[in-house]
Amino acid sequence: MSSTSATHGSMSATPQSGNLGKPIMAAVVVVAAVTVAHFWLSPTHPVWAWAVTMLACAAGAAWMVARQREIERGVDSRTIAALIRDVRIGQAPIEELSAAWPQWQPLAAEVQELCRELREQKRATAALQDEIRQRIANRTDALERMNESLRLQANRDALTGLHNRRMLDQLLPQLVNQCRSEGTMLAMLMIDVDYFKDLNDTLGHAAGDDLLRSLGRIIFCALRQQDAAFRFGGDEFVVLLPGCNRETARTVSDRLQSMMRSLCKAYKVPRLPRLSIGICTLADLAEPTAQNLLRRADEMLYACKSTRRRLPPPQPGGAAAEGSADVSSAAPDGAAAASAKSAA
Repeated sequence: MSSTSATHGSMSATPQSGNLGKPIMAAVVVVAAVTVAHFWLSPTHPVWAWAVTMLACAAGAAWMVARQREIERGVDSRTIAALIRDVRIGQAPIEELSAAWPQWQPLAAEVQELCRELREQKRATAALQDEIRQRIANRTDALERMNESLRLQANRDALTGLHNRRMLDQLLPQLVNQCRSEGTMLAMLMIDVDYFKDLNDTLGHAAGDDLLRSLGRIIFCALRQQDAAFRFGGDEFVVLLPGCNRETARTVSDRLQSMMRSLCKAYKVPRLPRLSIGICTLADLAEPTAQNLLRRADEMLYACKSTRRRLPPPQPGGAAAEGSADVSSAAPDGAAAASAKSAA
């Protein structure tokens, strides 16, 4: 605003300077005329003095003419430069240029057009930069979603939605080390679906996939937020229960078996699917490592399956017989577990 006001001040001073120049020029002409007349009327003066006087008058007149033309040319160049700078950065309207250069309207019009083009280019550049930033942000979001999807696909089982074996191999050693360092408990459930092959052979693999998918939802809904469930392979699952002892793990096992019984009541097969579950905790191991915990839970699972083979298989509508076969785990010695696993 200060530069604009300075421009108006310079513009208002210009006509005054031009009005003063005309009387001064007239005065110089009068003085020159009087001097010439004096020399013509006084022949006693030498000719060279007359010539010098005439030259001085002519020089003065030429200087005044040049000065008048300079004044008429317009505003001081520094004021014009300041106004152009204000117009360029948007602090002054473009129309100010025409008011500042009334004598040079064509040049002012060209400068105005350049300023308009510059403003349009700036707006176009800003819009293009905004569009580029938006596209980059959208592309980044899409890549992040894709990366997250790929990460989930790499760590999730596509059928059940639970974690896969790869995730178990990564998480189990970390969780065991954390529980050992913090002195907390950790329980593992090794789950297997009995008579799953009978279901596939009778109703088809689509029915088997549907059963595994439903079992995955049952396991997920029965766990706490800090628990983790994995599809170990085929019809086998693993559940990790941080902070749980054997009794709490058995309660979770009983709940899963009860929900599995309710799920399988509607199947028309000779032998209804059921769960065999092996339970092991870190406290059961002489050397608590991830590998030993997994091996011991597997042994307990096969011991459970060996015990249940001596019981009649569950029949449709035979809830009592099935309930009597709910043995979650046993505690065989190493030879018994090995023989049970080989028999399976």
